[in-house]
Amino acid sequence: MEFVIITGMSGAGKTGALHVLEDIGYYCVDNLPSSLLSTLYDLCLKSEDDSMKRVAVVVDVRGNEKFEEMCSQIERFKRRYENVKVLFFDATTDRLVVRYKETRRRHPLSEKLKDGSVLSAVELERELLLPVKRTADYNIDTTYM
Repeated sequence: MEFVIITGMSGAGKTGALHVLEDIGYYCVDNLPSSLLSTLYDLCLKSEDDSMKRVAVVVDVRGNEKFEEMCSQIERFKRRYENVKVLFFDATTDRLVVRYKETRRRHPLSEKLKDGSVLSAVELERELLLPVKRTADYNIDTTYM
C-alpha cells in the first residue's frame, strides 16, 4: 500500500495536489485529524478494495486543535508504518498573504489571534509546522505556481 500525507501551509496548494492525486487513482481524504491517521491506514490495509491501496490524506491546522500533537503524530506515524511519504507544501509568506486577499477567505488560525490578521496567522502557522517540514520527504514550494 502507498500512503501519502499532504501537509503544509494554508493557501500553498494542498487541496490542488489532493485533486491531482485523486485524478490518478488515489483514494483521497481532506482535512483528516492526525489522531485518525493510524485508523485510516489500518482500514485501508485490511480492505479488499484495490482502490484503497493508494491513499492520500491532507492533515493540516484545520482539523487539529493541538498543533504540537499533530506534528508528533505525523512523525510517529511515518516511523511506524511502511510506504508512507510526507509532502509539505509551502510558499513565501508574502505570496500566501496575497492568495488569501485574492480569495477573500479567512485563514484557519485568524480567530486564534488578537489582531486576526492574515500575516500574523501565516507567521504563526509557519512556526507551528516547522517540525513537520523538517521531517517531510518532499518540500514543495508553490510560490511561483
